[in-house]
Formats: sequence, C-alpha cells, structure tokens
Amino acid sequence: MYFMNIHNIYIGYLYKNKRLMEVIKMDEKGALLEEHKEHIKHSRNSNSRMWGWVSLILAVLLLIMLVAQGVPDFGITKNAKANNAIDYLNSDVLSGFATAELDSVTENNEMYVMAVTLTSTAGETQDATIYLSEDGELMFPTVIQLDGETIDATDTTGTTDTTETYEIDTTGQPFIGNENAKVTIIEFSDFQCPYCEKGYTTMKEVLANYPDDVKIVFMNFPLSFHENAQKAAEASECAFAQGKFEEYHNMLFENQEALSVEDLKQYAVDLGLDTNEFNTCLDDGEMADEVESDTAIGSENGVTGTPAFFINGEKIVGARPYADFETVIEEALAS
Repeated sequence: MYFMNIHNIYIGYLYKNKRLMEVIKMDEKGALLEEHKEHIKHSRNSNSRMWGWVSLILAVLLLIMLVAQGVPDFGITKNAKANNAIDYLNSDVLSGFATAELDSVTENNEMYVMAVTLTSTAGETQDATIYLSEDGELMFPTVIQLDGETIDATDTTGTTDTTETYEIDTTGQPFIGNENAKVTIIEFSDFQCPYCEKGYTTMKEVLANYPDDVKIVFMNFPLSFHENAQKAAEASECAFAQGKFEEYHNMLFENQEALSVEDLKQYAVDLGLDTNEFNTCLDDGEMADEVESDTAIGSENGVTGTPAFFINGEKIVGARPYADFETVIEEALAS
C-alpha cells in the first residue's frame, strides 16, 4: 500500500507538469522508484539490526535481575550512601558553624548506623550517631543537648552513662612514654584518619608536658573505608617487633598522605629496620591477627570511631583539645 501511494503521487505530479514529463523518461522514473525502494528496504534492515541489539541487551539485563533477584546496585554501596549523607549535612545543614566527618558505618535493623565526628569552627569536636535508611533517602540524627551530652535516638532511657570505668588489658602492647607512669592513656587509632593525626599532635603535647607521669599505649583500630589503614596498622606492628614502634608510628602520622605498601616499606628502610624481615612480615600478613585483636578489644569497650582514648579507664572520644586531656590527667594524678 505504501509503494502504491508513492507511485500514484509521482504519476499525478508528472501529469500536472508536462514539461517535466518531457524531461524525465519512463526508464529514469523506474530507476528512481527502484532506488527509493532499496532505501526503504535498507532502512528497515538497519532498524531491525538495531532493535535486535537492543533486545539482546534487555535480555541480558533481565537475566541479571532474575539471578540477583532484583535490580543491580551498579556500585551504589552503603559507604557511598553514607558519604552522600555527610556531604548533605556539610553543605545544607551544618554549613557555616561545623563540619561532619564519617568515622564508620555499620548495618543494624535494616538501617545504616553512621558514627560521625562533628567539629565546630572553634575546633571543638563531638561524636554523634546518625541513622540512615537503606535507600539513602532518610536521615535520623541523634539529639544533641545544649550541655554537650548526646542522646541516642534509639535509646529509650534518654541518658548517656559517662561514669563507667573501663579495664583494658594492655599486656604486650606498644607504648610511648614512661613505662612506670602513674597515668596510662590507651589510644585506639587509625593511621589514615585525619582526626587521629590531630590526636597524635595532642598526644605529643601531653608527653612533652608529662614526660614522667604519662605513658600512651597504642592500639590499632583501622576503619574499613580507609583503604591503606589496615596495612599501615600491620606495618606498625612489624616495626614494633623490631623495637622501632615509636619512630615508625611517628613516621606514619607525619606522612599520612603516603601510606601505600611501597611507602610503608620505604619508611622501614629510612628507619634502618631489617627490610627483609619487615617486608616478609608485611607481605605475609603476619600481624593481621594482632590488628584484628586490637580492633575487637576496642569494639568490646564501645569504640565505634577514631580516635578514642581511655585515661586510667575514663573514656574520651574524638580529637579533643589538649585542655580536656590535661584536666583528666591532673585529676588522675591527684587521686
């Protein structure tokens, strides 16, 4: 029917224009019609091939959905959703008076539980817990009272226990400072965490002011979303095995932007360690269990983010200013 209409229109046009009819011969008309038919046929074949590919792609996607029992996630992970939530907090909620940094994210009762450190423009820090729906659309932050205490949004009691004293076994753990000091600070830290670097600076000030009275016991708590933190933690334990923990610990915090395995091995060279022993220790993961043990101890004692400190059993969380540590240390010395 389509070609019949084309033919009728064409003949009608020739009938109305006798001059053109004299110029164009019938064989030329036939050639034009054949060319037009071939064009239509080619277009249909091209469209057919295109839709064939589209159908194949759709079939593959359907197969993936059936196997996965749902639409593929395409890389939208819980960490990505959590980081999107942090970006929203910083740009639309906290802008101008504080910033939020994600310390860790876990799953609980079909919700993402985000451990967050809030830092004011004055440099004061406070920990908070934010609950995020699994689709990444709804946030439920903790309630922050004006007195600085936080109330967990899921805590039916509405209070936070700040009087608990923790007892943590530090036997065999690396430490910095006077072994027989009256005050012991246990630090759970992550070498790639920017707030831990601030904590490192504060601890140096503590040791400078209390060289005989304080020792700092270091325990690894690498966060899963810091890609270099685990190996850096293992490397610090490998250095500890050679009696060079303090030097290596300092090297990592002072070069926090360079923590690849190659960097970790170079620091061992720079500090004069037995590199063959060190490299074997790091490559074979000989200290992975030790790092995991530290992390488990921290979790058992309520550590959810870094840095976290225990001063003679009293818990202080976050990169707090030096004055906060000084107050607790002085109270510990006085008692």
